[in-house]
Amino acid sequence: MLDHHDKRAILLMVLQVLENYSDEKHPLPMEGERSLQSYILRDYDLEKAPSRNTLARNLKILGDGFGYDLHRVPGKGVYLQKRTLTRSQRQLLEDMVREARFLSLEEQTGILENLDALFRKKNYWGISQVSERFTGVNLRNRDFFRNLDVLEEALQKECQVRFTYNQMRPDGTLQPVPFGTRQQGGWLVHPFDLVYTNCQYYLIASVESYRNLRHFRIDHMTEVTLLPDSPRRPLGEIEGYEGQKRLDLEQYIREHLMMYGGETLDVKMVGTEKLSRYLWDNFGESVQVERTDPETGQVWFTVRLSQAAACQFARQYATECTVLAPESIRRQLAEDFRQAAMRYQEEKKTI
Repeated sequence: MLDHHDKRAILLMVLQVLENYSDEKHPLPMEGERSLQSYILRDYDLEKAPSRNTLARNLKILGDGFGYDLHRVPGKGVYLQKRTLTRSQRQLLEDMVREARFLSLEEQTGILENLDALFRKKNYWGISQVSERFTGVNLRNRDFFRNLDVLEEALQKECQVRFTYNQMRPDGTLQPVPFGTRQQGGWLVHPFDLVYTNCQYYLIASVESYRNLRHFRIDHMTEVTLLPDSPRRPLGEIEGYEGQKRLDLEQYIREHLMMYGGETLDVKMVGTEKLSRYLWDNFGESVQVERTDPETGQVWFTVRLSQAAACQFARQYATECTVLAPESIRRQLAEDFRQAAMRYQEEKKTI
C-alpha cells in the first residue's frame, strides 16, 4: 500500500488523476464526489486521502514548477488543459484501427486493448460509439508489423530493402507477383517514405532497375530484408525529382494513390446538381469549377486524373456525369458501357 505522506508519490497521483479524469467540462474539486481526493483514494488504495493543503501545494508545483497547463474554475475545481490526446482524437484512432483492413480481427482487438490501457477508456465519459467493427475478411499477413519495423529502419538508415511482393489469390492467400525474374530473389528497392491512405499502408520507393517512383502495399509484402550496406539512391536522381531532397507526399498521394496511379491528364466533365455535392469529397481542392447553370444545376469542371481514375469516377457516377475531354477517355468509356449493356442483354436471354 502506498504511503499518503510520500511527497513524490502524491505528486504523481495528482498528475495522473488530472490526466485521467479532468478536462474543461470536468474540473475536479479538492473534496467530495468525483474530486481529487476521491479518485486518489479509489485508484491508489490509500488509507487516508491527502489534505487540501497537500493537494494545493502539489498543484502549485505542477503548474509553477513543471509548467503543466492547469486551469482553475471558480467554485468547481481545477483541470489539466493539455492532454496527450483529446477524447475525440482518441475516438478517431479507434475508428481508424477498426477500418484498417490490413489488420486481422485479433490484431485490431490487441491494439484497441492497448489504447484502453494507455488512455483508460472507462474515464473518457461522453463518447458514443459511432462506428461498427469491420467484420469482413481481413488480410492475414502476419508479417505486417515486422514489415513496418524493417522499413522504418531502412528509412532512418537510408538504405535499400529487398522483399517478395505478392497478390491475392481468390481464396484470400498470397502468391508472389509473377513479373519476370522478380519472383526469384524478390524486389530490390530504394525506400523513400511510408504513407497511410485509402485505409492502406504503402511504401513509396524506386525499383533498382528504374529511375521513377512507385508504391507497394505493405500488407502484400513478405520476406522484407534490410540491406544496411547498400545505400539508397538520392531523391534527386529520380525522374521528375531532379534537384529535390524531400519527397512531396501530398503531391504523390494526389497523383498516384488517391487518383489510382498512371500519367495524369486534365479531364473535363459536366455533371448534374446531385454530382456537384460530391466533387469536394472526391477531389478536394484539386477540382476546378469553370461554370454552373443555376437553372439546371449542372456544373462544368476540370480535375487532374489518370485515365484509370477518370474512367472509374465516370463509371461510378455514370448517370450523373459526362466526360467531355480528352477524347481517349470518352472512347474508353463508350466501349466499357457498350460491353456492359451487351452483358446485361445476354444475361436476360439466358434466364
